[in-house]
Amino acid sequence: MELRHIRYFLAVSEEGSFGRAAQRLHISQPALSRQIVDLERNLGQRLFDRTTKGVVLTPAGEALIGHGRQLLRLESATRHIVASTTHAEQPVVLGVPPTVSEQWFLDLISALQAALPTVPFQVFEAYTVEQLRMLREGQIDLMLINQRPPGNLRRAALSESSHPFGIAVPPEHRLAKQNAFGLADLAGLRILARMQDQVPASHDLAIREIEDSGVVVLWVFGRFAEHARACAVAAQADAVFCGEATARRQLPGWHWGSIEELRTGMTLWLGWSREAREKVSAAAHLVMRMTGSAT
Repeated sequence: MELRHIRYFLAVSEEGSFGRAAQRLHISQPALSRQIVDLERNLGQRLFDRTTKGVVLTPAGEALIGHGRQLLRLESATRHIVASTTHAEQPVVLGVPPTVSEQWFLDLISALQAALPTVPFQVFEAYTVEQLRMLREGQIDLMLINQRPPGNLRRAALSESSHPFGIAVPPEHRLAKQNAFGLADLAGLRILARMQDQVPASHDLAIREIEDSGVVVLWVFGRFAEHARACAVAAQADAVFCGEATARRQLPGWHWGSIEELRTGMTLWLGWSREAREKVSAAAHLVMRMTGSAT
């Protein structure tokens, strides 16, 4: 079966006559009849009942109408997609973690688009561990992650985007009126934190620093992305251990404050392949200049 068979079938069904359909298709009526017979043979079903007044669709023919039109639409769409990419430039795909400030990232994308107006950009949101895999598999070109990229990659610390760890507490909590917290404020709290496979190494280092301080915290670990508040409620947690951007997006109405005595923070790193194409490297160096980075 070929697409022309479908095209001929639809013409006959719409005209209700082999003669009129043949005229519309600019082929002879016997040739059209042979094409329809070939289609019926391939499908193993009779598609038309022939009458003295023309043709009438059989139940099998009725069933083929919608599917046949969809096939022709797909053919048209396929041609359009292929044609539209003939002169299109390959996009630069940028990975971003949910932990960065939305406004900071929007400003960064706007600056990249202004500096490289002919380069299309795409964004994939993913945590650090997932981005490392995606870059390795060629799914993204540049990654913004919360840990130092491995040595086989080009990398730069985006110093202007470094931010501390803190906790978010519900508005009725006794700590909700404080602008920042000391390590002693965490004593006795039941704190929800992400599991190790979701977070950068600095997250675990910060937790270890809290534990080494002698402060007794009851840690509850969970895997969550967009439902931090629901996870905290389900775990009966007093607080959520996270950065400010995460708290603003996922814990509206909760109060976030940094843990001032905590030396470990999150530094955003830029990473890309040493074999990256020219446009990717250009975008990477622009990000470095825009953010005051250090290699």
